[in-house]
Amino acid sequence: MPIPEYLGRKPDLHDRIAFQTDYANFDSMTTIAPPSAGLHFTNDLIKDIEKKGVSVARIRHSIGNGVYGRITVDDIAKHDMFLEEFEIPERAADQINKAIDRKSKVIAVGCSVVRALESSVLMTGFVKPGHG
Repeated sequence: MPIPEYLGRKPDLHDRIAFQTDYANFDSMTTIAPPSAGLHFTNDLIKDIEKKGVSVARIRHSIGNGVYGRITVDDIAKHDMFLEEFEIPERAADQINKAIDRKSKVIAVGCSVVRALESSVLMTGFVKPGHG
């Protein structure tokens, strides 16, 4: 069980629970680390947020080996990047695009989510659904 390096310790049994989100979905993607920015979002908290009128768009992503990698070359062009798989369902893209169209705030929780959204932005500024 990989845990964030900044904890400065070896993983223990409690980490299998503590570093798992309530909303994880284990259908087809694999990940080597927890989506740590979203760990405090329980299903109950998400429901409370939605009750306040906030639309929550759900995408899927996996954290890749790059999260633990270091850049060890002087020439950044020679740095090997690791891939991270993501999927933005049609429903999520529609929710995000409606918010963009209304000039509402779109808040992405976590840098992996931001990377997935950035990888899916069209020249129009809207997000395309899909897998990448």
